[in-house]
Amino acid sequence: MKGDENSEQEFNFVVGHKFVDVTLRHFLALLKYFYDLNTGNV
Repeated sequence: MKGDENSEQEFNFVVGHKFVDVTLRHFLALLKYFYDLNTGNV
């Protein structure tokens, strides 16, 4: 039972980490886009 519990925690950690990573990338891409827009690079 303990092994199942650990693998579930690991799974949640990996999924959460991927979600945060993707969200962060989108956020940074948006920031860069608005920065370029404001500086007239687009």
